[in-house]
Amino acid sequence: MRRMDTRAWTAGFMAGEVFAGNCPYTHGSFEALDWFGGWIEGATNALGRDESSDVPSSLGSTTERQSTAWQLLRH
Repeated sequence: MRRMDTRAWTAGFMAGEVFAGNCPYTHGSFEALDWFGGWIEGATNALGRDESSDVPSSLGSTTERQSTAWQLLRH
């Protein structure tokens, strides 16, 4: 199992908090995946919401959503 790139995630989080930015990492890379994950969390934080409370159960678990996001980034 790989470890999350905390620098990429933090950069994404900071960008998400101000709803800014294009991902600076190579499309489909692990760093890009971590950046987008951070961006989503940052945007959620800026909106003052708990990410998990607004996600319909039909979209699956966090792990399933992350897997889907990774597949989308690969294309």
